[in-house]
Amino acid sequence: MRTPKLRAALLGVVLCAGPAAAQTTAGVDAGASYVEYDGFLGAAAFSLSPFLRAVGRRTVLAASASWLTFETGNMSLQGSLEGTYVLPLTSHLTAQFGGELGGSRYESFARLARALGRVGIRSRAASDDGWLLATVGDAATDSGARLARRLDAGYRLRGGPIAVSLSATGTAVGDTTYADIAASVAYGRVGAFRAEASLSARAGDPGGNAGPYGEVALTIPVSGATSFVLAGGRYPSDLVRGDVGAKYVTAAVRIMAPFGHHERSVSVGLREPPIPEAAAVSATLDDVHCDAARMCTLVLRAGDASSVELTGDFTEWRAVPLRHAASGRWEVTLRIAPGRHRFNVRVNGGGWGVPAGTTPVRDDFQGWVGTLVVE
Repeated sequence: MRTPKLRAALLGVVLCAGPAAAQTTAGVDAGASYVEYDGFLGAAAFSLSPFLRAVGRRTVLAASASWLTFETGNMSLQGSLEGTYVLPLTSHLTAQFGGELGGSRYESFARLARALGRVGIRSRAASDDGWLLATVGDAATDSGARLARRLDAGYRLRGGPIAVSLSATGTAVGDTTYADIAASVAYGRVGAFRAEASLSARAGDPGGNAGPYGEVALTIPVSGATSFVLAGGRYPSDLVRGDVGAKYVTAAVRIMAPFGHHERSVSVGLREPPIPEAAAVSATLDDVHCDAARMCTLVLRAGDASSVELTGDFTEWRAVPLRHAASGRWEVTLRIAPGRHRFNVRVNGGGWGVPAGTTPVRDDFQGWVGTLVVE
């Protein structure tokens, strides 16, 4: 069960992936659930689930945990720490290297742990991206450790507030192998109402259950830092992460951590030497103002445009439509963490480019992006 050298090496990868200056999102979900694990009776539970995600220029660090206490008096604990380093290869292709440590415990009689390494490639454009990832490591229980291998392939297409994903996963843990196919759709914007749904099926499940499986989640903003989350469905077991298949429904309050100062200022850069004309766009960033809850309104001028969209690190590079105000003004309100951010704008469905009134810089794909700083 114990593999100290491998786990120590992976811990180094995970911790080194933590960005020194990153866009950070953190918070906690507190709620009530009803869970029926496969082969067990259902029970109500109270849960607390803290999470943190820090995104740097080439690094991503994510940590999460979950504590459930059931009406029967039993408790369940889970936690994970993941780090990823992104290496640009071409204008749209990156290599990814990462590690994951995690574990779970149900009372004193079910303990699981994992130490995983991951490598893969990702192709990303403004409206779509695809990935191929290979994972290998240890999946351990009280009875010993088994070699875990996983291959993930997927494609995501984004259009305005809608994103559709298709994926296929093959898993082998010891002598047990199975494969999953899944489709999901998400609607909404960062910091606003969001709805997500997924549907999957499995071949070769050790329990003989092929599905289908499905989950639905709604995130409804209540205030700048608080949202209401409602979710439910059925998910399959995962031998790599030690998850037991279950049916569930949960309702929770999500409270985001108040990073930064209560008063937020925004610096909009001055133009550097001219960039290539093909990288510019016929729009100007006019104003950005943020409230104490980290909700920032960006105002652009785009003349007689019929549509204006924005994509950036604070939207996870999803295209977000702006609403038309008056006199050629276009606006959007998003939750933006303190720090330096990169973004591009598209007018009338054309190419993505750098709006006037921002500082243009080279991105990781040898293109151009505009920047702004939220303090």
